[in-house]
Amino acid sequence: MIYFDNAATTKCSGEVLDIYNMYASDYFYNPSTLYTQGVNVKRDINRARANILSLFNASPLDNLIFTSGGTESNVTALLGSKKKPHSKIIISESEHNSVHQTAMELKNRGYEVVLAPVDSNGLVDIGAFTKLLSKNVALVSIIHVNNETGGINNIKKLAEITKLVSKDIIFHSDGVQAVGKIKVDFTDLNVDFYSCSAHKIEGPKGCGALVIKNNRHVNPLILGGGQEFNLRSSTENVPAIMAFNNALTRRVNALDCNFDKVNLFFNKLFNYFSAYRDIQILSTREGSPYILAVALSGIRGEVMQHAMEMDNILIGTGSACTSNKQTKRIPSALKLSKNFIDGIIRISFNHDNTIEEIHKFTESFEKLYKQLKR
Repeated sequence: MIYFDNAATTKCSGEVLDIYNMYASDYFYNPSTLYTQGVNVKRDINRARANILSLFNASPLDNLIFTSGGTESNVTALLGSKKKPHSKIIISESEHNSVHQTAMELKNRGYEVVLAPVDSNGLVDIGAFTKLLSKNVALVSIIHVNNETGGINNIKKLAEITKLVSKDIIFHSDGVQAVGKIKVDFTDLNVDFYSCSAHKIEGPKGCGALVIKNNRHVNPLILGGGQEFNLRSSTENVPAIMAFNNALTRRVNALDCNFDKVNLFFNKLFNYFSAYRDIQILSTREGSPYILAVALSGIRGEVMQHAMEMDNILIGTGSACTSNKQTKRIPSALKLSKNFIDGIIRISFNHDNTIEEIHKFTESFEKLYKQLKR
């Protein structure tokens, strides 16, 4: 089976599984206990926290809380951050559902929510974004790497423009598809909150983190025993945290090497799809090479997905695979025409893919595309 849906999830590496199993069996102790074994586990968690902060080049005054994943991190940043009632919130048109749906919940609570327009690659229009800013804006949330197209938003520039209007405006970025794939410098980005997830980088599911700038406060969504600095109660998922730390360290250390390898795959398929007049490429060469999205004319994305599955190749689809309004949100934001709106497929790579797999993909796609067109 060839797997090209790595933006959805990745397979845990062997070393990551070894770390996970070690803390699930040998070092299984509750880190809130006061005996030596529990204290040692707590120490290991805090060492992992410090290491991850250093990998993000965060300030020693910045903080990080471990969560159940990217969704919880996003929701915590949007719901938990301090905001003046009835103030304005800006998100992009192409945010992940966890950000979009949370923003809609804030709208129900009386906040004004506006959507910053994006271009055909899912990137925020900086000029249009600037015009939306005002002193009444309390929160901005812009995705770093678009999970549909791989487009990389200029978060540093957007945060800079925002802070010129008011330093009090909270800036959050969803970095789930960026972390471990492109360079992430929390200090340089100058954002207040940054979300990440383990299972996109060969870590376990059910674990993520929210990086918090030193002067920002967040109210907890989960109350209880006061773990994670009273910001996220519940006994820590120690095996997943330690495995996440290992996975992220490995990915950051191999960042350039992995990028170059995956970029080769991306360019091969980008050039391949460019030869088709009735296929629209949604990704850009300036984006993350880990994601390549295209829209097919006259063929539903889910139909192509299932056809390729029969050829033992797994790919993803865009959000247009069903007919309800919510799943039309991203294709509409990308301004896809009627012929293409249902035809999105997403091919997403990992460093353990091979050029031979790329060749098998093109052979399979060409055959199936002709069949489905007929």
